[in-house]
Amino acid sequence: MYIKLATRSVRRSLRDFAIYFVTLAFGACVFYAFNSIADQQAVLELSSRQLEVIYLLRNMISGVTVFLALIFGFLVLYANRFLIRRRKHEFAIYQTLGMSRSKISFIIVLETLIVGIGALAIGLILGYLLSQLLVIATAALFNVRVEGFALYFSGSAAAVTITCFALIFICTLAFNVITVTRYKLLDLINASRVSEKLKLRNLPLAIILFIVSVGMIIASYMLLIDNGMLNMSWQFMAATILVCIGTFLFFFSLSGFLLRLVQSSKKIYLRGLNMFTLRQLSSCVNSAFVSIALVCLTLFVAFTSMCTGFATVTTLNKNFEKNTIYDASYSAYYNVGSDGLGDNPNGISDMMLKQASADNFNMEQAFAKRVQDWNKLVSQAAQIDFYLSNHTLGDLMKAMDYSFNNVYESVNPDGLIKEPLYVVKLSQFNNLRAICGEKAIMLASNECAIWCDDDDFTAFYSTWFVEKNELAIFNNNLGLAKDSPNSYTTLASTGSAGSNVGIIVVPDHVISEQLYPIRSILNIKYNGSRTDIDAHFEAAVAKTFGNAWINANINNSNGGNYGWPYLSGSSAQQFYDMSTIVTATVTYLAIYIGFIMLITCAAILALQQLTQASDSASRYVLLSKIGTSERMVSGALFWQTAVYFVFPLVLALAHTTIAMSVISDVVKLFGSLEIALPLLITTAIAVLVYGTYFIFTYLASRNFARN
Repeated sequence: MYIKLATRSVRRSLRDFAIYFVTLAFGACVFYAFNSIADQQAVLELSSRQLEVIYLLRNMISGVTVFLALIFGFLVLYANRFLIRRRKHEFAIYQTLGMSRSKISFIIVLETLIVGIGALAIGLILGYLLSQLLVIATAALFNVRVEGFALYFSGSAAAVTITCFALIFICTLAFNVITVTRYKLLDLINASRVSEKLKLRNLPLAIILFIVSVGMIIASYMLLIDNGMLNMSWQFMAATILVCIGTFLFFFSLSGFLLRLVQSSKKIYLRGLNMFTLRQLSSCVNSAFVSIALVCLTLFVAFTSMCTGFATVTTLNKNFEKNTIYDASYSAYYNVGSDGLGDNPNGISDMMLKQASADNFNMEQAFAKRVQDWNKLVSQAAQIDFYLSNHTLGDLMKAMDYSFNNVYESVNPDGLIKEPLYVVKLSQFNNLRAICGEKAIMLASNECAIWCDDDDFTAFYSTWFVEKNELAIFNNNLGLAKDSPNSYTTLASTGSAGSNVGIIVVPDHVISEQLYPIRSILNIKYNGSRTDIDAHFEAAVAKTFGNAWINANINNSNGGNYGWPYLSGSSAQQFYDMSTIVTATVTYLAIYIGFIMLITCAAILALQQLTQASDSASRYVLLSKIGTSERMVSGALFWQTAVYFVFPLVLALAHTTIAMSVISDVVKLFGSLEIALPLLITTAIAVLVYGTYFIFTYLASRNFARN
């Protein structure tokens, strides 16, 4: 009999609260699909580097799964609270007929098991299908092929999903049993007659609290924009506290504010069912303002996560081609060596000076002499030497009383002031532009040019030449070249776009032959496609020099490598692999975290509205008896549900827009971050998911009203 009662209750709950069960199944689906990524190697031809990315992603997803399981567990407990509340009258009937509380608890245990097993089974099936789509997405991301059409099942992902849901439903079971055993029979009988009381009855108080909440939110925005996200000062903490308190206060005052505000206009308040709709909405918001505020803040985190993820991926993909003009880049640092710094200009290591001088400081010549098949592997190479000028950025900033925006100054203000100003020779700069396919530039003997790919620093140098007209470099007064752009953005080395904060290009005669460079970069283009040449080239260099960084820091008295002809190097393929790591990690984690949070928030709002509609069934009956048409009731439900869903969404999107604008300022230190398109994509996804839940919630609420 108890099994029959439990089965009938579950079947009835599935009809009334289908959103709850669909959400559970979808949660299990997403948990399985994303935790199965580590096993995709079974059907994908992945290289050792790509496997490292997969293993890294697996570890990160495993950690995130624990966090998301806690959030999802909260959703399940929260949903069960509303389900139990709706069934109070049913439990009262059971007790009136003589059923003990222990028997009622046993029925609840059976219902929980049926629901849990059913949702988990459906979720695993859907997750299995979704994981096959993720295989295709991963293959496209890593540019590899799938071995035929091979379906695979991840036992580890299934184990993780089952474990998470088992723990969630054990907690849910305990919560349900404890809740039911604490209810008194009289409370259960009168449950449907209990209604929420509005705490805000005073119009001036409601308006004041609402205005204060809006003021606090705006103040938090201003503090965050002014302070940025890198400087954890009192302003950042104040912005965080203000936005949280302001959000809670916003929804606390919203119920009374809306009701009293519309009441001030009798024409609107008395039109149709507006009076009934506003009181229903106010009652619901008033009783659940804490959960609505939490939903809003959770949506903010979800939107920021997804938007940042999409923006990062979009930026990386967009910048990859222009960041990898050269097939490989190698750098030599002349002040590095285990023998200590010498007394020569710029403090160059004596051993490094000896080795570099033997090759006339020509990196290509040194490579060609030592690396087998160099001339066969390399078609073009251009070296550029960087010299320390007699200025620092701090000198120039002080001379014209200039300060950068708070992002740069908050990172390392002392480092920014002490940042040396480098100069390069015009001939080498034109050689570099030549292999990039760019035209050579011309400079008179008393002219210079700015080489910079950062807008803020370009403005800084431009301001200098507007105010001072010239810059003294090694006792040569140089003005900015006429008819030249504010700066040249030629790529300095592979993967370095967005990191050149300003170099002065000068005529060759300005740099004395007695000066030594502080650093040199050799940019290389292969004699063939990267796919064919890269592995052979790296193997040839590694065979000759091994680990250049380790060798440069080992005291080798037998004349070993001390950082010449290079100390560090990178290839376009390595940069591509690194970009793939970031792209894969950020994309999957952003979608994983964002979707779970998004469906959790939408489900909570949906369940609250369904419970409100269920509890108000008698009121809809009364409306029907006094002659209200079904169309008017449906319209009232539509607007009530729409307002309930829209307010948290709009406020969360406002928080996200401000946060993303600040994040984009931070990312400008490493390259531009476009947020318009990612924010649009995130909004579209939110509207799609939200819209789906809204439609089902409205239809289910209308069904309650009709019945």
